[in-house]
Amino acid sequence: MSEDLQKQEPEIPKKKEKKQGGGGLSLPMLIVVGVGGLVLVLVAVIFGYFIATKLFPSQPVIVQGGHQTENAKKESGEEEEEEAPDAHELMYMEIGRITTNPKDAPTTFVVINLSFEFKPRNKDDEAMKEVIGKEGLNLESPIVKKMQGRIKSSINNFLASTTMVELNAKRPELQKLFLELLKPTFKEYGFKLYNVSLLEFIIQE
Repeated sequence: MSEDLQKQEPEIPKKKEKKQGGGGLSLPMLIVVGVGGLVLVLVAVIFGYFIATKLFPSQPVIVQGGHQTENAKKESGEEEEEEAPDAHELMYMEIGRITTNPKDAPTTFVVINLSFEFKPRNKDDEAMKEVIGKEGLNLESPIVKKMQGRIKSSINNFLASTTMVELNAKRPELQKLFLELLKPTFKEYGFKLYNVSLLEFIIQE
């Protein structure tokens, strides 16, 4: 009996291709890269917030009714002062000569005289009506006398705590310095101080 079928050669199993080791990243490396990216994002957010707060400061706090709180007004640099009134509306008062020694010169005397322009904060206040008569400010009023005493005390303390060198250096700006120094005193007694004039400034050695 003849064999028509040819003997089949046994199949040789194909070898599995080796995976290339350099084509991917290991799991630990991926974790490190991910954490590093997250850190960079956080740093960028913090840095951006810092820059934003410097370039765009927060707005003043607004309370109910649309009015700012006193602290918000101070932080935003707003002044509570209204526009300067007409010069004819302002009251006038001179404090008289004040003589005292500078801080570092016990044998030297400084003589100073100031004048003030101001007006009442509330003309309808009962106490203010006693201070302001038909002819203007009543200099004999106990309130005015107390205020004058406080003014003189503040000026004396300022001069006595300032050296001669400082006084000479500050002389061009003394009016502004006294204006800021005395505003709280005028406010305490119901007035708003607008101008301070230096009538006399004499140094006697």
